Amino acid sequence: MVAADLLALPPEALPPDGWTAAAEWVERSIRRLGEAPDAEAGLALWGLGRVAAGPGVPEPLREEAGQLRAAQLAHRPTEPTQVAYAALGLVRGTGHDGPLRELAGRLDAARLRADRGAAWPWFTARLGPDAARLPQALIAAGRRLRDPAMVRRGLASLDWYLRRVGLSGADGYLRLPTGTTERTADAAATVEALVEAYRATGSGHYARLARRSFAWFLGVNRLGEPVYERGRARGHLGLRDDGRDGAAGAGGAHEASVATLAYLAAALALVAADLADLPAAELDLTPATA
Repeated sequence: MVAADLLALPPEALPPDGWTAAAEWVERSIRRLGEAPDAEAGLALWGLGRVAAGPGVPEPLREEAGQLRAAQLAHRPTEPTQVAYAALGLVRGTGHDGPLRELAGRLDAARLRADRGAAWPWFTARLGPDAARLPQALIAAGRRLRDPAMVRRGLASLDWYLRRVGLSGADGYLRLPTGTTERTADAAATVEALVEAYRATGSGHYARLARRSFAWFLGVNRLGEPVYERGRARGHLGLRDDGRDGAAGAGGAHEASVATLAYLAAALALVAADLADLPAAELDLTPATA
């Protein structure tokens, strides 16, 4: 729901008609989220939460998103990644501390499963898609619930993840552990998790890693290939072993839009934390509406 974040920017940061386009995205999206299947309940809560708490979102849409989010709380997920998304959907706004604490408890329980052993202190049996959302959710929930121990557990999990994705050394660069394709969406999730860690700690260490992870989009990656074309304002789905995934096929336009939005979400996270400046030209909405 990067459109909700776009609406939070100052009006002069958006190109002509950009605010209107973003508002239209929000209106279309919240109705789809309200009808999401139970298997995607966490993603639905995440998207609805971003809209409901978006300061630039028109009030009727914020109210509608808030009502849909409250209804979706009846379908709280149990799968760890969906739990993380659900928790991230509740950290903004007020009135959901009880469900948020319950979801954070589920994440903690998943992280501490004894059958994986001390060598694999992670929430799931493998590092799959959206992995960075799990520690991000613990950090964000701990901040919201004023639970420093929860924040520390989230930071410890994030630090372990960073070592797995090549960001432990001074010259490291992001290498996503998601099989043959490194997804744009996972790079964006890593940037947003690091921004959350920076907000929690004020540490320049996390700020530097957030910027370095964002550089993955611009060619600081295992292939040395930019994954976002600034001149065309178009994103690619990710990196394959043989080059960029160019979102080819019948669904290419939609997939390219998703990839572009992932880039913008990462960029806006940096901007919101005062870690980067984003020229208005970066917010060209035309490709994402194709």
